[in-house]
Amino acid sequence: MKTSLQNSPSRDARFGLLAYAAFCLVLTIYVACITPFRSEMLLADAWEHHAAVLTLSDNLWTPGNPTYATKDPSIRYSPYSVGLAILCQQTGITPYTALSIAAVLNTLGFFAVFWWFLRGFAMTSISLAAGLCIVLLYGEAPGYANSFALSDLPWHMVNPSAFSLMLNFFCWGLLWRVRSSSITPTVIAVVAAAVSLALSVLSHGMTGVLGAIGVILLVIAVDASQRTRVLMMVISVGVLSLTLSVAWPWYRFIDAATGGHDPWYWFNPTILKRMFFLWCAPVYLATLLALPYRSEPLVRWSLSVSGVVIVLGIVSWLAQSASLARLPLAATPVACIAVGYWIKSVAPGLRGWSTQVLSGLLSRSASRNAQSLTQVLFIVALLYGTLPQFHAILSEPYLARPLIAPLLKREDKQPRNWSTYQTVLAGVEPGEVVLSDMATGWPVPSFGGRIVAANHLELFSHGQRERLEETERFFATQSTEQQRAIEQQRELIDRYAVRYILVSRQTPLASHVQDNAIVAESNGLVLMDARKWLAAQSDR
Repeated sequence: MKTSLQNSPSRDARFGLLAYAAFCLVLTIYVACITPFRSEMLLADAWEHHAAVLTLSDNLWTPGNPTYATKDPSIRYSPYSVGLAILCQQTGITPYTALSIAAVLNTLGFFAVFWWFLRGFAMTSISLAAGLCIVLLYGEAPGYANSFALSDLPWHMVNPSAFSLMLNFFCWGLLWRVRSSSITPTVIAVVAAAVSLALSVLSHGMTGVLGAIGVILLVIAVDASQRTRVLMMVISVGVLSLTLSVAWPWYRFIDAATGGHDPWYWFNPTILKRMFFLWCAPVYLATLLALPYRSEPLVRWSLSVSGVVIVLGIVSWLAQSASLARLPLAATPVACIAVGYWIKSVAPGLRGWSTQVLSGLLSRSASRNAQSLTQVLFIVALLYGTLPQFHAILSEPYLARPLIAPLLKREDKQPRNWSTYQTVLAGVEPGEVVLSDMATGWPVPSFGGRIVAANHLELFSHGQRERLEETERFFATQSTEQQRAIEQQRELIDRYAVRYILVSRQTPLASHVQDNAIVAESNGLVLMDARKWLAAQSDR
């Protein structure tokens, strides 16, 4: 079965372009208005990316580690972070503002490049349907790297994963356009695609791996007569992008690619299960509806990428490979292309869909009944993922609640994380070590301090499991052997050169507060001098 959805200069095509442009504009404004509130989520990934940009903006060439007080490099010193740090140095804006700007540009840039990519296949007519699936078709908003869920956008579009995926679509679109071009534009496109892929890999490894998979599978999308030529282009892009990646000066790419990545931390079976059976299940199940249209090159490529990442995800489950585990989530926008094609193939426009669903449900034809029921199930799946996202947007303090609450004369419920940490950590010098539990200490590097144990680990740092275990023991219930417990705490403070201890009065660790050691306090967050704290412990 083959249904052509290629562009035509008709009124419908112009309306579709305007509708997609409005969709992009609304998403961009939405992110611009809400991303400043992302600090109200204590465990957001945005904190670690802010810490990387802050550290690089202070010392671009020898930054040390952004999390620990060591000289270890960081995988987060990517082209994305380096570029934002240079922007901060040249303009004087803060890293937080730079990341807010990046979130807006990543949103606008991704959906613009996505449309441009579809245009190369003469398939912009599916752009709105596919775009809506990208932000709505989840079993649950993942709140995880590579998520494009609507309620994740304001605090996830600051992440390098969003930047990397935009580069992937740019790379794929370039190569598709020159599949039958003359030598000069082909060489230029291959070089540009290789640079894009290298930047993608260096900025977010998992997304970069998806980029390489998409490049390879372009060979499947083209006509048989073009496959040898495209295969040569793919090999050239691979060699050149690998060369550029190896040349990156802020961390060793080869070490990142071959470092082993201890499954104890990097492979998370719980996350993998949620990704397969909840987050991504609706979109990948919906791609099966597009199988009858696989003769279309774009659909064939989308289905091929989707199939490969699902297989690799299963392999990662069996082999406990962290390198492959997150590919299905990263590839959801690619899968949405096939779903978008099916949506437009069934019936053009919302009116066509509603008319066909109603008439099919009332029809005595079994085949029409079945197709309409399939459409109804798809709508149910879309609403199942959409309604909780809208509820979160309206209710969460890190999303739109701060904007909506004043209109309804209700409390905004913001914990004021940024101002609280800024006040408490004002006296902490850059690089000084603050000991805290993983949740409370997570934002500390964003204010110049360093921590002993992190909620997310650093790829190139050693002994991180010991850091976690020792921190847990430090804050555990006191041993009956009081003196021995104090000696263990002293050893940890000496080993990691701890200057301060940070606890929150809103957690069970409030029992560790020693009034004589308090240096600063705000909104229940307490900073204590580590040596005075030890002395107070000894005097108990």
